[in-house]
Amino acid sequence: MSITFPPFKMLSEGCIYDKFKYEIQTVEGGFISYFMSSRTENLVFKIKTKEMSFAGNYSLKLIGSLNPYLIKEFPFTLSVIPSPNTAAPKFLGTLMSPIEAVVGQESLYPLPFTKDPDGDPYFLEIIAPTFVKYSKPFLVVYSLDQSDLGTHKVVINLTDIHPVMQRSRLYSIDLKVKLF
Repeated sequence: MSITFPPFKMLSEGCIYDKFKYEIQTVEGGFISYFMSSRTENLVFKIKTKEMSFAGNYSLKLIGSLNPYLIKEFPFTLSVIPSPNTAAPKFLGTLMSPIEAVVGQESLYPLPFTKDPDGDPYFLEIIAPTFVKYSKPFLVVYSLDQSDLGTHKVVINLTDIHPVMQRSRLYSIDLKVKLF
């Protein structure tokens, strides 16, 4: 996001506006946060972050000076708010279901690429029997026991990380464990 400030105007004749020096500080006179930057020559103030912890209100001031005696300040409050969370993360392809595994053999099943439509970070959780693990980008099935024979459910929960509202999407896969 960019904010462009209008140039300062002084109430005296012959004032050369392009000779002003500009800077942005906190109201207390400190430096602005590293996710904010300013190009003082064209009065553009930029904010760029995906870090949700920077959400909040910032008391800042734009300072224009022509010389040490001619200074004008414009205090303002900048509110940085988290972007809205409109959708849960999702797989960009189709999940294989059912999948099959054989007792005593390791089986790898690739999961489709995952994307969150809002660009939020996300995590993947597997709810499955103990012989099913997730090792990006695969489901790894390794059953050693004949008691695992039969059909099992594997649930995949994709949840985004958002400070205001998390969204989740559940997927279910049937897993058939065979003897050979």
